[in-house]
Amino acid sequence: ANAPLTIGQSESLGYINGLMDEVEIFNRALSANEIAAIYNAGSAGKCRPCATPPSDLISWWSGENDPLDLAGTNNGTLMNGAKYAAGKVGQAFSFDGVNDHARAAAAPALNVGTGAGFTVEAWINPDVIATGHPIVEWNGGAGYNFGVHLWLGHPSRPPGYLFANIVD
Repeated sequence: ANAPLTIGQSESLGYINGLMDEVEIFNRALSANEIAAIYNAGSAGKCRPCATPPSDLISWWSGENDPLDLAGTNNGTLMNGAKYAAGKVGQAFSFDGVNDHARAAAAPALNVGTGAGFTVEAWINPDVIATGHPIVEWNGGAGYNFGVHLWLGHPSRPPGYLFANIVD
């Protein structure tokens, strides 16, 4: 669905309390080797002059003291006092779990469900894992059906897993 993308917030279910870094959206499923390369880069990350990111990178919010999209034109906006703190790769988005988040406006490029899959990639470090934390969500607001939401855990389930709900 063509809906705004929120980072660290679910329209009706909550906010992440913790850090998120190197949030990326790809318009295809990454291979196991590509995922391993991202993981193995560790704190070196995918800095632009250091490594070439995998193809079909639609958006990349690095959290380096701004919410700009390094791969496309889907710049974000920090909402409700979100800040930056030391992350996995330089700075990261820092969310308080009350109402902080980042938002990118709806855009055709972010409608990644129309291709051959998609990948959401990010480093996340929640303050606690006993509750669910939204990672990313495409949601048009009250009364709108979720397009996609991805959580670390979920309020309706016990902690310790990734939860995805994908609706076309």
